[in-house]
Amino acid sequence: MARKARNTLDSNLVLLTQISDEHVFRNDEDRAYFLNLLEKTQNQYNCNVLAFCCAEENGFQLVIDTLGAHISRIMQSISISYAMYRKSEQRLFTQRYKSYPLHSIEQLKEVIQEI
Repeated sequence: MARKARNTLDSNLVLLTQISDEHVFRNDEDRAYFLNLLEKTQNQYNCNVLAFCCAEENGFQLVIDTLGAHISRIMQSISISYAMYRKSEQRLFTQRYKSYPLHSIEQLKEVIQEI
């Protein structure tokens, strides 16, 4: 059965969470590659990464201002590019990412402090 399509979010500010059953970041080199990838993604999709956390070994969190770009294309680019870099024998990201719209500056500040 096909996956249900995501609803279009009503906010350009979004908290994105991606987890894996494997260690996503094995070392600081992996994290450096990921940060470089985020910079390239910002340029390619004309979006702004406002905050990120790649401290956990099994996933990452991003706060993005999409500036109207499609979140699914942004996350697909990040996930596929990073998985290709890792050359994992199994799928690195087996679960879908979670997206949470942020509707106010207060919500944005709160989420950034938590990250």
